[in-house]
Amino acid sequence: MFRILIFCLLPAGIATPLRAGLEWSPAVLELAAQSGDDTVEGVVEVRNAGTTPVTVRHLLNSCGCTSSRLEPDVLQAGGTARLSVVFNVGDRRGLQRKAIEIRTDEPAKYLVPLYVSIEDVADLDRSILLWKSDEPASAQKTRLKVIRAEPLRIVRVESSDPAFRAELAPIEPGREYEVTVTPSAPLKKGRATITLFSDASSGTPMVFKVRARVK
Repeated sequence: MFRILIFCLLPAGIATPLRAGLEWSPAVLELAAQSGDDTVEGVVEVRNAGTTPVTVRHLLNSCGCTSSRLEPDVLQAGGTARLSVVFNVGDRRGLQRKAIEIRTDEPAKYLVPLYVSIEDVADLDRSILLWKSDEPASAQKTRLKVIRAEPLRIVRVESSDPAFRAELAPIEPGREYEVTVTPSAPLKKGRATITLFSDASSGTPMVFKVRARVK
């Protein structure tokens, strides 16, 4: 219900506080990321358009994927503050609509919209690999296919738990890779995150994650 209210009250491009006081620019914080990115960051300038000082008491994020910080937290009349926002991309894809609620020492509440557009760079045909503890410890495979025009080299794979062995094999370098995950025998309940790493040719290495679990 909270998220629905946020975006019904604040259509794209409009930043209208529930009462006069704080204003901000840009009206909607729009960020762009690629699948495989770790985080993306942005900044909003907040201004006290009122005639008396405003003290910010709390910042509430509509999603655990978002963190925010406002400095300073006391805005004099006509003064400004910097709202820094960090969005954790994780396994998210497509357009993400979030918000940061600013609560002050006055009755008004302010909602700053956050839109994050996450471009699909590559696609995993299976992001979750499951075994039952009473079945053989057989290998399972997943494939990563690069869907953007520019090639992407996957250079290594790591498992968060040595009980799940992960091996990387190129099918078509820069375009398609296969990962084989084999749990240790005999099977025991447990889980691991299998992480694929790209090279750094286009900047920060990208990561792609597969969940492995014996239940």
